[in-house]
Amino acid sequence: MTPQIRTAGPSALKILTSHSSFTVLDALAPDFERAAGQQYSVEADGAKAMLARIKGGETADVVVLGPAEMDELAALGIVAAGSRRLIARSRVGVAVRAGAPKPDISTVAAFKQTLLDARSRR
Repeated sequence: MTPQIRTAGPSALKILTSHSSFTVLDALAPDFERAAGQQYSVEADGAKAMLARIKGGETADVVVLGPAEMDELAALGIVAAGSRRLIARSRVGVAVRAGAPKPDISTVAAFKQTLLDARSRR
């Protein structure tokens, strides 16, 4: 996946995150910047790629990643232990190819059957 970037001025707070949080952080920026009087930039990459970037020495003012990645960074001393805060819960999304019928995922049983009926593209 291609990294996503929201740029800001040189004095902006730098946030590193995974793709799953980019859209939210990008959308919150104008309200935050008005309220705090501080700009921020956001760089997003796949969670594994972002973890590798940070472990490789890339720095930021704020890191937004999943609990496992944050625990690993804390264990390595890269982020302050105990500084992690839960800010969101992630749900799973389903997408279908344009023109394809929408699958029935209205119940757990229907979702399970949809997955069992799916054809592999390999």
